This record gives sequence, structure tokens and C-alpha cells, in this order.
Amino acid sequence: MNAYKLSEIVKIFDKPEVKGSLDIELSAISSLGEAKPTDLTFLGNKKYAHEVPLTRAGAILLPRDYAEALPENSTIIYVDNPSLELAKLCGFIEQFLWKKPQAGVHPSAVIDPTAKVAKSAVIGPNAVICENAVVGERARIQANNYIGIGAVIGDDAW
Repeated sequence: MNAYKLSEIVKIFDKPEVKGSLDIELSAISSLGEAKPTDLTFLGNKKYAHEVPLTRAGAILLPRDYAEALPENSTIIYVDNPSLELAKLCGFIEQFLWKKPQAGVHPSAVIDPTAKVAKSAVIGPNAVICENAVVGERARIQANNYIGIGAVIGDDAW
């Protein structure tokens, strides 16, 4: 199980206000009631506000306007929208879970000679890329996808 310093995690969030230690290490995301000192939790729905003071989480994402009781041993991270910030964190984590394919074109893909495909793109099996289409840097076109005439797929698109 990997652990990450809170000081690195908060860099993902938009203008976080931190009350407590940034030196703690976290290894999971959990609900308010189930959280352990190695977990990050959040208040995404105010109907669960009564659970905030009781959480054992190492860190908790709270809305900036939260003014109720706080847990004793948690680092508090105030943000505009805890659910949105948690989604950003999950998106960041997800990047490490997906297998990184090598850039290139699968031999079964069909690419029109007028199409422009970045060398860093990944073109999967049986993909079709039509005339004058553009596929950007690091874009991933999965198997059996059809990119129509003149379509533009931006950088980092999947």
C-alpha cells in the first residue's frame, strides 16, 4: 500500500486552506465514519456534518463555510467544493492505475495519408482515421474507434 504526504496531495487542490500538519502520510480515501488516521475523508453532503467531529481521518476536506465542531486529531483542508477536489484527486490517482501504452499505431489501424497523427499518440487495433483528421499529442484512440473526415482530437484526449 502506497502512502503519500499530505503536502503533495494538497498541491492538486484549488487554493486549499490547511489547518494542521502537512507532514502526515495518507494511504486511502474513506467515508467520515470509517476513516482511519491514514485516510483522507471529506464532507460532500452537509447531512453528514454530524459525523465530522467523530472522524478518525488523518485529513478531512471541508467546505470553507463549515463552522461546526472539528475532529481533534485531523488536519483540516478547507476548499470551495470538497466533492470537486476529491474528484480531482481521484483523477490524479487513476493515471497511475491505467497501463501506459506505448505511442504508435497498431498494424490493423487504417489511417488516411492526409490525416495528421502525432508521433506521441496511441492508435489502437482496428481504429479508422479518415482524411484530413488530426490526432493530437499523447492522444489515445482506443480499438475500433472511427475518427471522421476533418475531425480534430486534441492533445491528451482519450
